[in-house]
Amino acid sequence: SFSLGQLCLDTGGDELVIPTVLYSADNPIFSETVRSFNAGKESTYILFEDGSVIACGLNDVGQLGDGTFDDSFGTEVVLPSSDFVYVGSGPSAESVFYITSDGTVYGNGLNDRGQLGVGETTDINFPVEVDFPNSATIGDISASNTHTVAW
Repeated sequence: SFSLGQLCLDTGGDELVIPTVLYSADNPIFSETVRSFNAGKESTYILFEDGSVIACGLNDVGQLGDGTFDDSFGTEVVLPSSDFVYVGSGPSAESVFYITSDGTVYGNGLNDRGQLGVGETTDINFPVEVDFPNSATIGDISASNTHTVAW
């Protein structure tokens, strides 16, 4: 079922087995223009043109980035700035990464194997900066349940 909120709407626990329009004037989540979106394992991330991000769904390891471990039909990610241009996750990921216009990378969520690349193995429920060797500029990033790749 979709009871975790991963579609950013409350289905009442009903399965949706046909294409469904998520955007509507009645859904306050979509009051801004969507730049891109990404889906992880039972979670969804929506990046808006203004650089803000809304996350929806499962949040048992902090993958929604709102500072809690509570599932949500739509919560604002607690971002340190508003110049985010990319959100990266993956189909089996419980981690998510954000890239700013200057190439700075932040990540949150599952980190039991160091997936976030922040030098520890504790799950993190808010975006933390990821430092890359040699001040590498990152343009794309993708996560799985066990590892992360960036280039």
